[in-house]
Amino acid sequence: MKKWKILLAAYIAVIFIHSAMPADLSSEESGRITELLLRLHLPVSEYLVRKSAHFLEYLGMGLLLQKSLEGGRFAGYERELFTAFACLAVPFADETIQLFSAGRSSQVTDIWLDMAGAACGVALYAAVRAALPGKSGRRRRNGRR
Repeated sequence: MKKWKILLAAYIAVIFIHSAMPADLSSEESGRITELLLRLHLPVSEYLVRKSAHFLEYLGMGLLLQKSLEGGRFAGYERELFTAFACLAVPFADETIQLFSAGRSSQVTDIWLDMAGAACGVALYAAVRAALPGKSGRRRRNGRR
């Protein structure tokens, strides 16, 4: 599943690139999304868009993280520890990058929001895998997953 690991690394790189954006560019980007949602008659604010982006981008990371770990060297307890570490380390690094970006700040609440999104992605992936026939993670007869 090397392609999933590469996709996960690219996804995290995009998250970090967005964190390195100066405040004016970041605000402009979220402002465009807010305007689009308002045109669709959705009651949103730029604050809600920014906080939702944190949660949703990390939900995606959680999904990709779980997919990339399938059939890998981590199993059981080690996989759970690695997942927990990644769901903490990436948001922590993300917010640290913002400390060095022009006009940006780091917020502990954003780290919590990021971790919640990642945890929901991990849980969603596990729920879907458990619901699909033959995808529960149990070994098949030929010994492969």
